[in-house]
Amino acid sequence: MSNYRPKRATSRWLEEAPAYVLSVHDAGPEVNDRYTVCFGWPLWEERMGRNVPYLGFNENPTSPNMGVSMWGECEAHRQGLKKIRWLDLPENLRKHVIGRVESGPDPVIVVTLTKDKSHGWVLIAADGKGGYGPDFKNKAEAVKYAKDNLMVIKS
Repeated sequence: MSNYRPKRATSRWLEEAPAYVLSVHDAGPEVNDRYTVCFGWPLWEERMGRNVPYLGFNENPTSPNMGVSMWGECEAHRQGLKKIRWLDLPENLRKHVIGRVESGPDPVIVVTLTKDKSHGWVLIAADGKGGYGPDFKNKAEAVKYAKDNLMVIKS
């Protein structure tokens, strides 16, 4: 296996984006799957090499007769597509992307990492409904547990 890891766009492009989003692209209104969001770990796996998973969708992805929202795999470098900011996507489309990733058949679990005075480090579900794993003695132990269990720590 190679040491390749897909790179995330800089923070100016991904302000407020979930940690698993690598980049956001717009192919223009004349294309059925106008928007492309590329994903990194934990959706990306080392076996994929220089390809990354993506979600392609249009302005009305949930419409029963006009909606487009489909998963695929593409080269990590999206040459020829215009990169846009996460916040340039309308709010309903940002929610759609998050919903497909975090509520799908193999959902990504998003957690926050907090220090509890009586229990040490704790991983709490981002929705506030429960915690994960044992109480961790240190931050590194909690981070390793999250990574081993395909959890994304929300910053």
